[in-house]
Amino acid sequence: MALESTILDNIQNLEDVESHEEKLYKILEVYMNVFPVKNVHLFRYSPLGFIGEGIIAITCHGLIHIRDIRDDMRSLPLIYSALYERKAKYCSGIEYLKQINIKYITTSNVNSFLAIPICFGAVPIGYICTNEFDEHGKISDQQLSSYTQFGQHVGKTLEKTEGKGDARLLSRREMEVMKRISWGGKHQRNG
Repeated sequence: MALESTILDNIQNLEDVESHEEKLYKILEVYMNVFPVKNVHLFRYSPLGFIGEGIIAITCHGLIHIRDIRDDMRSLPLIYSALYERKAKYCSGIEYLKQINIKYITTSNVNSFLAIPICFGAVPIGYICTNEFDEHGKISDQQLSSYTQFGQHVGKTLEKTEGKGDARLLSRREMEVMKRISWGGKHQRNG
């Protein structure tokens, strides 16, 4: 599958990017180069509070910060479903109006929406959204699968490189000391 190898090649290049912020930008850049889209929005997600928060977006106006966007994902059924099922979800037409909060409907010519979850293993930690596409028409199941794979690969890349410089584990003695501290010093060593 040509698209799968293109995604993998581009994602693997992200491992060499030093700064976390630059890596996030490069993820969006790769996404826009691989898929027929005109914009992309990147959000972080907390499954503890069901909160999604904007990070950055690439639109026709260039790179913009979207930190002012913060929502309970349960109020956005399409995005919540994508996160819950860990699969890309797409809607258009009347379904778009039903699924997406009115504040996300930016222009009158936009009538479709794509949400792609990003996961660390089985835990969704973010998502990518697009609402403007190069090609008109409905996204096929095969294309949706490619978007899902992109999100999975991004998650694996972020998981592999997260804390790369601090990968040292505690020694057995350090673990013993940490346990004693967590117990509040109540347990004394016998012998």
